[in-house]
Amino acid sequence: MPDYTFNAGLQYQRPVWTGWDVLIRADYSLTGPTTFVIPVPAAGEPVPQERNPVGLVDLRAGFQSEAWTFTAWAKNLFNKKYNTEYSTGGFIFKAEERTWGIQATKHF
Repeated sequence: MPDYTFNAGLQYQRPVWTGWDVLIRADYSLTGPTTFVIPVPAAGEPVPQERNPVGLVDLRAGFQSEAWTFTAWAKNLFNKKYNTEYSTGGFIFKAEERTWGIQATKHF
């Protein structure tokens, strides 16, 4: 378990055309130092592995009306490299790199 976590989000919305708003949202998540204990039965005592704090930024930006929303988004915006987990035998699981996409939503 991490020593602490912190999450914050900011959202900005403003009309830009008749019936359309611009929408921008940024989210920040911080996961504090995490110690993984890897039990290796053949090696004796577990070996603790510590990961430094990890801060991630996600971003969404787009336009919305009563009928439609068009959005571009990115997760792990700054492409932070870190390990999500350690496992028996010393295997390291790398976190997902930056992902991005576009989305269109029709509201009924």
